[in-house]
Amino acid sequence: YSLLLLAKEEEIDTKLSGRSFYDITRIGKSSPTLWSDILIQNANFVSKHLPKLIQILTDFKNAIEDKDSEKIKKLISTAKSYRENM
Repeated sequence: YSLLLLAKEEEIDTKLSGRSFYDITRIGKSSPTLWSDILIQNANFVSKHLPKLIQILTDFKNAIEDKDSEKIKKLISTAKSYRENM
């Protein structure tokens, strides 16, 4: 939902992003009531981990602004490795 709100607020032309944007935002078609309930039921977990998510996004932001391709590749490779071992 956050990515969809960003696209709306920043008036990003999502048609230019192709199928991948549609795929990663598919949850946005689901029930707001369902996800509100899920987030509330998991409030402790979500609240506990949001600061780390914000830090990871900040790390990406800084690496992109610094044009630090090695840092970007390291962040992506770490995530990719985790995903492959799930």
